[in-house]
Amino acid sequence: VVPLPGTGMMFGSPMDAIQTLPRRHRTAVGVGLLFSLAASLPAMTRAPRSGPPLGAHVVAASSVPAPALPSATSQEERPDQVFRRRRGDVVKVIGTVLESSLETVRLDRDGKEVSYPASEVVRIVWGSVPDSYHEARTFLSRGDYENAVARFRSAASDSSARDVVRADARLQAAETLLAWAASDPSRYNEAAAEADRFLTDYPQDRNLPRAQWLRGRALLLSGDAAAAAQTFRSLYEQGTGDPPTPGYDRLLSLEAGLACARASLAAGQVDAARELYGVLEGAFRELAQASEDDPVALAKLLEGQGEAAVGEGWCLLTEGKFDQARRAFERNVDRAELGAGGRFSARLGLAEALFSKGELRPAQFAFAQVSALDYTSRDRVGEALVGLARTTLELADPEAKASARRWLELARDSFGDTPAAAKAIEMLAGL
Repeated sequence: VVPLPGTGMMFGSPMDAIQTLPRRHRTAVGVGLLFSLAASLPAMTRAPRSGPPLGAHVVAASSVPAPALPSATSQEERPDQVFRRRRGDVVKVIGTVLESSLETVRLDRDGKEVSYPASEVVRIVWGSVPDSYHEARTFLSRGDYENAVARFRSAASDSSARDVVRADARLQAAETLLAWAASDPSRYNEAAAEADRFLTDYPQDRNLPRAQWLRGRALLLSGDAAAAAQTFRSLYEQGTGDPPTPGYDRLLSLEAGLACARASLAAGQVDAARELYGVLEGAFRELAQASEDDPVALAKLLEGQGEAAVGEGWCLLTEGKFDQARRAFERNVDRAELGAGGRFSARLGLAEALFSKGELRPAQFAFAQVSALDYTSRDRVGEALVGLARTTLELADPEAKASARRWLELARDSFGDTPAAAKAIEMLAGL
């Protein structure tokens, strides 16, 4: 279980990791409303579809593969499996991991030590681990987060376990807490604290960037946007410095920059967000030009560039300059070169600007479009559902209260790992 940022990546990611929209979240409710609104508003036209087809999965830049469930028990001495990139392929290396740092993964292969750059290592599957680690993975596969967290914590404190295994167990405890918090928001602070403990205890571990992203996401979802922005900024700066800190992926760091900008806006720090958006658009473009032979990375980079390009509209919206924000979003809502993520960001921003100006019916339609069609960001879909509920209540449509309740419950129950969930819970309490 790896949270993706916004994604989100769980984020989710990065990093809610992040984050694609599964088919089950493109709800019949949202699609039905979209087409019923389109039929009732003949003067309005739907934006032409562009970008990947519905259902196409865009892998969150911040996502990190979770270690597979080991097949051995802790009673058997089993070697570790290290998967590393080599000449465009992923190969498996068998041995006992002695070090897993930001720069190096070192292992013992039948008495001979070998080392690989940490940047080449995709995943490590641990061989010899405590029983509590196996039990944690079993509980996790059943969705029993409470017992999984308890067992991971036990493994992380087991003095008989190797240091590298204890570090992994500590991080998985934090990740499991973040997943649990989607249904129990009181766990977000606990997830942030667990990630912070990992960062303190293992300051050179290979998964340090992953833990920083997780901490930032947990802080954001706990409601501490300012602290989240600081955490994401640290991750961004470490991976984009000259030279970058070893072990920090540049793409992940740029994603952290976007997460920092969003968190800064949530904290009311508009100047910081505006500066970041301006720098990030060029940084994403530059890295995209250097990644044309890697279609997966290129797609992520173009999505990031598109979102950064729309950032000025969100800054204007936060400043209360609704007319200027509306014009900024309208210029971008159908720009094919922005990618689907940038266009959906512009459409959501346009919906918010229209709502703020009292143009409720067009706002309702725009929120419905994002809630039904956006497959690139769970955070945006959650926000669109809440916006749809707000607008419908303002319009006092027939069955408005029942419809709003349905969308808010969907945001709370299916998008509990996004910032919109807290807003939905608050609104539901007032209905």
